[in-house]
Amino acid sequence: MLRALADPTRLRVVELLAGWVGPRSGPVRAGELGLCARDLEMVIGLPHALLSHHLRTLRNVGLVEVERRGRWAVHRLCQDQFAQVGGALLQLSAPQRPRIVPAESARGSTLTASLSG
Repeated sequence: MLRALADPTRLRVVELLAGWVGPRSGPVRAGELGLCARDLEMVIGLPHALLSHHLRTLRNVGLVEVERRGRWAVHRLCQDQFAQVGGALLQLSAPQRPRIVPAESARGSTLTASLSG
């Protein structure tokens, strides 16, 4: 999932899907979350095929969902997935605490406490 967000273009797509407030050409109403591919193409300036590849990558890892409206496809972020990723990253950034290491890993016969880092 983080690998998908490491690409600058995909990160820009996510930023736009998260908070675009500009004009829209598709079926998405003002105030509604999501954008159609045409809107993303105009803002990012990528060809349709390349943008579709990036959107497919984001969909495959569960960060973006798509809703069909006639001939249009409205793309929006999967808020639940971003909440999980955000929570996991916050846990990693917490101060390090002693961690119990199993005896097999510590090459001893008892549990030992160690700081991992």
